[in-house]
Amino acid sequence: MSRPLTFIMAVGIGMTVANMYYIQPLLHQVRGQFAITTLGASLLVTLSQIGYAAGLFFVVPLGDILPRRPLIVSVVLLGAVAMFCEATAHSYLLFAGLCLFVGVGAVASHIIVPFGADLANPTERGRVVGQLMTGLLVGVLLSRTLAGAVAQAWGWRSVYVVAGGLLVILAAVLWRALPPDKARPHEPYRQVVLGSVHLLRTSSLLRRRGWLGGAVFGALNVMWTGLAFHLGGAPFHYSTGAIGLFGLIAVGGVVAANIAGRQADQSRTRRSSIMAGLFLCAGFVIMLVGARSIPALALGIILIDVGTQGMQITNQAIVYTIAADMRSRINAAYMLSFFTGGAIGSVATGAVFMHFGWTGTCFLGLGFGLLAVLPAWLLRSEPVTTPATEPSR
Repeated sequence: MSRPLTFIMAVGIGMTVANMYYIQPLLHQVRGQFAITTLGASLLVTLSQIGYAAGLFFVVPLGDILPRRPLIVSVVLLGAVAMFCEATAHSYLLFAGLCLFVGVGAVASHIIVPFGADLANPTERGRVVGQLMTGLLVGVLLSRTLAGAVAQAWGWRSVYVVAGGLLVILAAVLWRALPPDKARPHEPYRQVVLGSVHLLRTSSLLRRRGWLGGAVFGALNVMWTGLAFHLGGAPFHYSTGAIGLFGLIAVGGVVAANIAGRQADQSRTRRSSIMAGLFLCAGFVIMLVGARSIPALALGIILIDVGTQGMQITNQAIVYTIAADMRSRINAAYMLSFFTGGAIGSVATGAVFMHFGWTGTCFLGLGFGLLAVLPAWLLRSEPVTTPATEPSR
C-alpha cells in the first residue's frame, strides 16, 4: 500500500462518491426547473441514496468473489453514463429515476475502501482507512463547491456533463493503477449478497456501529439538505455558486478523519464516538441560535462535519476487524445502515422544512444527533484488533 497508490485510491473514492452530492447546492434551481415542491426536490437526494443503498446490497459484496479492478472500473463507467443522461433529462420523473443509477455508480468508493484495507498493514489499518476516507471527505466537500461554481458559469445541467467526463478519465486511471487482485474464493452470488444480511443479524458489534453511522449521516443530510433551502431564501437569497462555497467550510471533517483513525488504532473508540456525537449536537444548537448569522452557520457546519466523519472512521476501523475475508460484505452491511439513516434524514428534512422552516430542521438534526450520542455514551471501548482470519502477507 504505497503512498502513490493510496493517493490514487483516495482520489477515486472522492470522485465517485461526489456524484451523489452535486445535487445538494442545486436543489433550489432544480425545484424551479421542474416546477416541483421542496419535498419533491429533497426526494431527489433520497433517491440517489436509495440507489446507493441498492448498490451496497447487490454490487459491493461482489468484491469478495470477483477481481476488484474490473469491478471498480465497470461501476465507475455506469456512474458516468448516468451522469451524462441526467444532463439531458427534461422530465422530473426521468431525472428522478436516473438519480437511482447515480447512486449505484457511486458505490465504487466502497469497493475501493475494503480493497485498501486488505492491502494495508494490520497495525496501520485505521490510519490507512482514515487516509482513504480523507479522499471521500474531500470529494464530498468539493462536490458542492464544484457544482455551485460550474452551475453559476454554465447552468446546472453542465455539472452533470463535467462530472461524467471526469468519471471516464478516472476509469482509465484506475485500470492502469490498481494492482492485480489475489484469487477470490468461489461462492454463489445469492450467498454473498445474503451474507450482508446474515452479518447484521449475527454481529451485535456491526448492528451497534451501523446504528451510530445511520444516526450521524441522517443528521448530516438534515443539515445540508435544509441549508440549501435556508440559504436560497430570505434573508440570504444566495446564488447557487455562493451556496456551493459553504462546502469548503467543512474542511474540519478531513482533520477529524485522520485523528479518528489514529484513535481507533489506539483502541480509544468509545472516547472518539462520544466526542463525535457531542460535536454534532453542538453544531445544530449553534445553527439554531445563529440562524441568521453566517459565522454561526459556518461554525455549525464545521462541528457537524467533524462529528459525522469522526464517527464514520471510528466505525469503519472497528467493523473491518470482524472477518478479514468478508470485508466487502461487512462494508456493504455497515454502509447500508449508514445510508438508510441518510435517506431518512433527507426526506424528513423536506417535509419538516416545508412546515417548520429552519428552526424545525435544526431540531430534527439535533434529534438525530441524540440518537448517536446517547448509545455511544453507553458503549464500552471496542479495541481494534486483527481478526484471526487476517490473510498472510
